[in-house]
Amino acid sequence: MYLCLHGAGHSALSFAALAKELKKDPYNSMVVAFDFRGHGEHYCDNETDLSQENLINETIKALKWVVAKFPD
Repeated sequence: MYLCLHGAGHSALSFAALAKELKKDPYNSMVVAFDFRGHGEHYCDNETDLSQENLINETIKALKWVVAKFPD
């Protein structure tokens, strides 16, 4: 499984071509990508607060979601 984190100005869709390849043989992998605040389809209060603390906390939330959703 791959968890893809995009850089500023991009979105989870930045990984569409990569995900397509990683899903094929011989990799047969799952790819998880999410939109950080202020990017793509993400919405939360104070979208413009791109502080390191907020981005780290949101990444931790995403990791916890992935572990809960795909425990194996």
